Amino acid sequence: TNSQLSSFAKAFESIEDDILDRCLRNTLLPQNLIYSIPTKRNKMFLKNRGYLRSFLKNIIHDRLNKEHVKTKSKCDILDTLIETHTTKLQQLEQADQNDEEDLVDIVLSILLAGYDTVTIALTYAVFLISRHPHWEERCLEEIRRRNMNFDNEHQLLDKIDYPLCRAVILETLRLYP
Repeated sequence: TNSQLSSFAKAFESIEDDILDRCLRNTLLPQNLIYSIPTKRNKMFLKNRGYLRSFLKNIIHDRLNKEHVKTKSKCDILDTLIETHTTKLQQLEQADQNDEEDLVDIVLSILLAGYDTVTIALTYAVFLISRHPHWEERCLEEIRRRNMNFDNEHQLLDKIDYPLCRAVILETLRLYP
C-alpha cells in the first residue's frame, strides 16, 4: 500500500542520511562505529533497518512462493536476483532457511550502495543532454522508434536494446566517473 511505501521511503532516507552523516563527521567515535551502543541515534537506525529488512523479507518471501519465479519467467531485477541466488545455492548444495535473509542483505546492499551513485550519474546525463539538444532528440527518437511495437511493459524491458541511449550514459560515466 502507499502508506507502507511511504514508511519504507522514510526509513530508507533516514538510514541514508545517518550513514552519510556518520561518514562525514566524527567517524572514529565508538557510537558511530558500533550500532549496538544504545544511543538514541543508534536505536533509531536499528529501528529503521529492522523495518526495511522486514519489508523486503515479506516481498522476497512472496516472490519465492510465486509460480512465475519457478517457471523462470523473470519480470524484474528481484526475480533475476532470486533465480541467480537460488541456482548458485543449488550448485553449492547449500540451500537452507537463510536464503531469504541472504537475499534481504543483497537487496539492501544494492539499494543503499546504488542509490546515490545512480542518481548522480543520471543527473550528469540529463545535464549533458540538456547542453546538446541534437543528442536529446536522437535519444528520444530512438526510444519512440523502439517502443512503438510493444504494449507489455515486461516484454519491453526484456526485448529492446537502446544503443544510442546506452552510449550517452557510458559517455557520461567516462566524463564524470
